[in-house]
Amino acid sequence: MKWFKHDSDANMDAKLQEVLLDHGLEGFGLYWYCIELISQKVNANNLTFELEHDCRIIARNTGSTVAKIETIMRDFVRLGLFNADNGHVFCLKLAKRCDDFTAKLVKAEQQKRLVNQEVGESPTKTEKVRIDKTRLDKNRLDNKDTSREKIIDDVIGFLNFTTNQNYRKNGKATRKIINARLDDKYTVDELKIVISSKAKDWLGTEHQIYLRPETLFANSKIEGYLNAANNKTQISPSNNFSKPQLQDLSVTLDDNSWANNIDDVL
Repeated sequence: MKWFKHDSDANMDAKLQEVLLDHGLEGFGLYWYCIELISQKVNANNLTFELEHDCRIIARNTGSTVAKIETIMRDFVRLGLFNADNGHVFCLKLAKRCDDFTAKLVKAEQQKRLVNQEVGESPTKTEKVRIDKTRLDKNRLDNKDTSREKIIDDVIGFLNFTTNQNYRKNGKATRKIINARLDDKYTVDELKIVISSKAKDWLGTEHQIYLRPETLFANSKIEGYLNAANNKTQISPSNNFSKPQLQDLSVTLDDNSWANNIDDVL
């Protein structure tokens, strides 16, 4: 990618305003530095929009520390500026800000993702419609189940990235408690807010051992954690911007399926 679109008032974006509040120009500069690193690697053979540099290299190149870079990067993910999956960091939104040539490549990749389901020949039109309806109903059920599974995968991945842990995505106990809270109508954003808030409170303290699903998402605790997090993040009315809401990061990055998740812009 030779260039990407950069709005002149990008610094007024609510999420970047929070980066400036928490990390100053170091965080703001780091964000755009990472965007440039990602852009440099995008080409016809690489449309993943992945940040391939790790925190150690970025810290060396920017004169910062690994710990500080990791902290700021976790905030980028928490705010929805970047996406994270299995320890890898991506900026899928950059696909909507790329140069004309790359935009054509992205569009072509999206079209490849479109799957045309073939319906077998049927003796009558009525039978053909019945087959179509049966397959459509089955696909709806499969998509619903798949969507919930992806959401749970995303929450576990966010927990691992934010707390530097390695909970297995197929762990039954972990999946069960997250699924229970989703059944209680807690949103993905709310679960991530709880994770981020308690990580800030507990990482590096004796309470770090409680950064675990059974504590964070316990039915008797999660509402209190969420209320406490919301109270802490309220911004004074004197500020001329509102508190950004975290975006749903439930994206699947395997097999280039990122192409279905680029509707948002930077």
